[in-house]
Amino acid sequence: MIERSYLPYQSAREYQDLGMQKWMGFFLSEHTTSLGEEK
Repeated sequence: MIERSYLPYQSAREYQDLGMQKWMGFFLSEHTTSLGEEK
């Protein structure tokens, strides 16, 4: 049972990390766009 409970938890952590990477990519993209508009 312990191993079974751990697998979904691990996949949840991986999914959360991926989501954070997507968010940072979006943030950097928005930041770069706003910098370009200022010039």
